Amino acid sequence: MKEGHRDDGTLAGTKKTRALGASLRVASYVQLRDFLDQAAEVSEEMGYYPDMAFGRKHVSVTITAEDGGEVTDHLRLFAGRLDALGGFESFS
Repeated sequence: MKEGHRDDGTLAGTKKTRALGASLRVASYVQLRDFLDQAAEVSEEMGYYPDMAFGRKHVSVTITAEDGGEVTDHLRLFAGRLDALGGFESFS
């Protein structure tokens, strides 16, 4: 497991974390598509595009600090916005 990555569906980290990550399970492919579509809207609004990997009933999201730096307040806000989408375990 990478630093700052937990497998309990939450984005973990401290101020010195270089990445936030979560692996989430969903009930259906439809729910997954809804999440991905909404996450795309948040990305467009905030100008940040996380790494995502997904299958029929799961999605993994990694929010990585740019230029090898530390996770910024902007990235934490992005994680919070994904959290606010609802229907999934907490990202924060």
